[in-house]
Amino acid sequence: MVYTQNIDGLERLAGIPEEKLVEAHGSFATASCTLCGRRHDADQVKRAIVEGAVPVLCEAAKCKGKVKPDIVFFGENLPSVFWDYHLQVPFTDLLLVMGTSLEVYPFAKIADEVTRQTPRVLINLSAVGSFGSRDNDTVLGGDLVHTVEELTKALGWEEKLRALENNYFLQNGSPKEEVTQAFCICHLGDLRRYYADFPWNYYCLDVRNPSQCVERITEVLVSGMETHIPHSFS
Repeated sequence: MVYTQNIDGLERLAGIPEEKLVEAHGSFATASCTLCGRRHDADQVKRAIVEGAVPVLCEAAKCKGKVKPDIVFFGENLPSVFWDYHLQVPFTDLLLVMGTSLEVYPFAKIADEVTRQTPRVLINLSAVGSFGSRDNDTVLGGDLVHTVEELTKALGWEEKLRALENNYFLQNGSPKEEVTQAFCICHLGDLRRYYADFPWNYYCLDVRNPSQCVERITEVLVSGMETHIPHSFS
């Protein structure tokens, strides 16, 4: 199984089958009404956000709910499938963890749910969480991209990795750029109204221009790593 905090669907693009994927913080791949739950075309919703045509209203009769991508905002419950991790993780043969601070709970708890006899491999800038405390731990520190490139070279997967990267960027561009564009073309007031449950004051205290805090907010939305975001900007 692959458990991810990413919301940009990179695991899907990498070919991970849906039945083997748990997107703990949701995904831009689908969109739903916040009131009635009706599914809407995710591409149309995404296009509307990028073009600034927000809020997107539910198409269901007698429903005036707002439609948003099925990503988990702060204060919302994680999908029920996530909580099945305690039924699966303890039986894994190998745990691979990549690119994380292991500070966002309950997701970070997964790393400690495997038995002490299970090999754990962390590919990260530095050791985080409890990695390094067990005999079967391996920490591959340093630049993550470089480490992955070295691993793919050792495994003979270089051409496959390059083909996957090139195909993605040719078809989609950078997911971060798309989110950034969506913020930059909107007025701060529109963003506040559409994403009313986002803690704007926490991240953009006294900021009037959304582009001034777009980079940091994008990191929150794309990675969920809120602990790395300063409380204010100038």
